[in-house]
Amino acid sequence: MNNLHLMAQRVNTFKKYRAVRMLRQIKELIVNHPVISVFLTILVGLVFLPLLSLLTFVSSSFVVVSVSALTILWGTCMVALFSFLMILLPALVFGGILAVLVYLLICFVLKMLQVTKRLKDEYFAASRRLRCHRRQRSVHR
Repeated sequence: MNNLHLMAQRVNTFKKYRAVRMLRQIKELIVNHPVISVFLTILVGLVFLPLLSLLTFVSSSFVVVSVSALTILWGTCMVALFSFLMILLPALVFGGILAVLVYLLICFVLKMLQVTKRLKDEYFAASRRLRCHRRQRSVHR
């Protein structure tokens, strides 16, 4: 009982607010003038309900059309991607193998160039030493 009394006091404090007073005046206007009730009934029956059903139809049609379009689009993309991958994957695999073989060939050629340069340097160094050694022998004779 105490809670009901407290609730009634709170409702009475709401009467001070302007919005509550305006709503109360609108309610009294509708109750005192039955033409407004008929007008609101016609407005709801002839405007809001058809508008609501039109909006429901448009939104559901939009959902159906967008889902269909996305399904067709993703299907087209998947077919194109599958076709592209059927060409791309072997090309990548063989291209990768070819790239590795070319890399190994270049490494082999560079290693051979280093070895031949070192052998050439050693050969010329030995050749110079041999010439110097022969000159020294010929000078001492």
